[in-house]
Amino acid sequence: MSEIDAVITNLELQIESRYVPYGHFVSLRFIDVKPTFPKVKERPCIFEYIYFSRPDSIIKNISVYEYRKRLGAELARESNLEADLVIPVPDSGVPAAIGYSEEIKSNVELGIIRNHYVGRTFIEPTQQIRSLGVKLKHNVNKPLIKNKTLILIDDSLVRGTTSVKIIKMLYESGAKEVHLKICLLYTSPSPRD
Repeated sequence: MSEIDAVITNLELQIESRYVPYGHFVSLRFIDVKPTFPKVKERPCIFEYIYFSRPDSIIKNISVYEYRKRLGAELARESNLEADLVIPVPDSGVPAAIGYSEEIKSNVELGIIRNHYVGRTFIEPTQQIRSLGVKLKHNVNKPLIKNKTLILIDDSLVRGTTSVKIIKMLYESGAKEVHLKICLLYTSPSPRD
């Protein structure tokens, strides 16, 4: 079972799909929703909407893609920056960048190209491996960003490894200015190396 419908859609399963509340599971033997814990107030993880879920997922009747676009639009309403381009940190920052650019009526472009053969870098055990992963994972679209003022949109910030490296790469590739905008700042202490 999956909490998001994208898995069911991709597998072309012909089954009734419905939301499974947090703290519950579906027993395939009886096709019934059974609680695994006493009734408690639901406390979903915001990272399900911001980062972990695929953009084509629907969680509790909310499109993850539209949710991320709305976050980007809200970020734009809180800002008064002018720039030549809005660029996302791929891939999870793309919907927010689209929402941001629509709100300020500016172009969104792929100023950073992601290597899809490199996995998530924030979960690597050491800073050295995380930094190398970011370098291998992202490449700057140099002709697009040269001498431009950029608004860089990312979905979240946990440790900052990716953001720091990308901003450095953008400046080294000729960007005039880089303004980083984050939809969600994770403020809990992160594990130390």
